[in-house]
Amino acid sequence: MAGDPLGQMTIAEKGITNGGGSQTNTDGRWGDYSAMSADPSEVGKFWYTQEYYSTTSNSSWKTRIASFSFGNIFSTVTTAAPNPVCAGDSTQLNVNAYGGSGIYTFSWSSIPAGFTSTLQSPKAAPMDTIKYIAVTSDGTLTRSDTIKVNVQHKPVISAGADTTVCWYVITVDVHGTASNYKVIGWTTTGTGTFTNASSLNTVYNPTLADKIAGSVDLNLVAIPNLPCSGNVISSKHVVFDVCTGINGQPSDTPALLLQPNPAHSSVAITTSGISGSQADLSIKSLDGKVVYSENVTLTGKPSVTNLSLSGYANGIYIVQLKTGQQVITQKLIVQ
Repeated sequence: MAGDPLGQMTIAEKGITNGGGSQTNTDGRWGDYSAMSADPSEVGKFWYTQEYYSTTSNSSWKTRIASFSFGNIFSTVTTAAPNPVCAGDSTQLNVNAYGGSGIYTFSWSSIPAGFTSTLQSPKAAPMDTIKYIAVTSDGTLTRSDTIKVNVQHKPVISAGADTTVCWYVITVDVHGTASNYKVIGWTTTGTGTFTNASSLNTVYNPTLADKIAGSVDLNLVAIPNLPCSGNVISSKHVVFDVCTGINGQPSDTPALLLQPNPAHSSVAITTSGISGSQADLSIKSLDGKVVYSENVTLTGKPSVTNLSLSGYANGIYIVQLKTGQQVITQKLIVQ
């Protein structure tokens, strides 16, 4: 035992069976047939198997299998259920003690630190994977055991920023983000369709009914990995505007409108000004580099340029409409 004096054994020696003879063949390999195993269901119990001879012979050995127990061994077994667990959900910790005095005290701690308890079977609600340590004392000896509880997190998702688009657009770019999910998909409160409802980056095709309603919600739905349950939803609110920022009447004042903004794969640039006047339309990065430029002829009524943003890095751009001495500037966010 752990507390025995040096050079002494406090448990008396006992025999399992006595052989009645010996092996006359000197080529025997006895170690191949010897094994010791701890009983998986009873603490302090061991199983042993070995050869022996009941009478002297060349090779007529026999095999004996036996068990023995140390009834007063002080040991512990620590468990947690369920394991793994979803972040924030509870798991039942438990430590079972065997042997010793039979009267035990318990002390729980954790790595990382933060959890303590003196109960034999406390509950815990870990937010991240953690190791729980149970220290058990019978008044004389102390035993410790650990259990690692693996934690799965619920999905973290975003359907993207709310946006306003002109009523005449035929598609709405959708750009979502998600992590820790099993399956994701898009739904809508409107009657439109998605080109690919199971992709984070897709396109929504609004219907006339959507535009008449004035707005729709595009919902990104994520199914979590087990053992987490319950879908997680993030919504993007899309407003369909008649674009009164540039009215349909002839105007003597240059005007510039970007829809949608923020944008993902394309942007509709609406311009207006004195009929027949020339204007320079440009897009610059924040470091001043011109990434797009065009000379446009203003008609006096709104004119739309649909620009693909393929190849544009995510970030902020400056859009300018310059005519004569007038410059109209708008900020474009690409995400």
